[in-house]
Amino acid sequence: MKIIAAALALTAAGLSAVPAVALSCLRPDPVRIYTQARDAEARYRIVHGTLTAQETVRRKRPAPGSQATPKPVRVKARLQGMQLGRGGFATPIDTPVTVVLTCAASWCGGWPGAGQLLMAVQETSGGLSVESDACSSQIYSKPTRADLGRVLTCHKGGACATDMR
Repeated sequence: MKIIAAALALTAAGLSAVPAVALSCLRPDPVRIYTQARDAEARYRIVHGTLTAQETVRRKRPAPGSQATPKPVRVKARLQGMQLGRGGFATPIDTPVTVVLTCAASWCGGWPGAGQLLMAVQETSGGLSVESDACSSQIYSKPTRADLGRVLTCHKGGACATDMR
């Protein structure tokens, strides 16, 4: 038994030194974005709207062969749309926001693009920010009316089922 335990410990130690070779993300889902923001310790606003960069977006790419994760890139932007409240997506918002492009190893989030987005926008001491990561965990592109309806149903105490397609 000691030999098996030692072999397992040695294998685990060896594997911990090997970098991950794949990124595994859950399929982006607007209800998941809502429930994660709702359940987080930090304060979030759920917004349906657009982001407009107020400066050139310069993403950092990992150097070839580098094991280091690039540092987040902060982009000043304008957030315009409607916030989720008691009456649904009914409260207008037009404000500055920082979009934070983050990486997990060599996989990085990029600029979310033009068009409608559903976002979990964090309230911080420095203002509002939204993270664009490799898994789209806080930004959902091109939500449909049905997507927004599912978020609203969950917000009002109904079913919070994620889309399992």
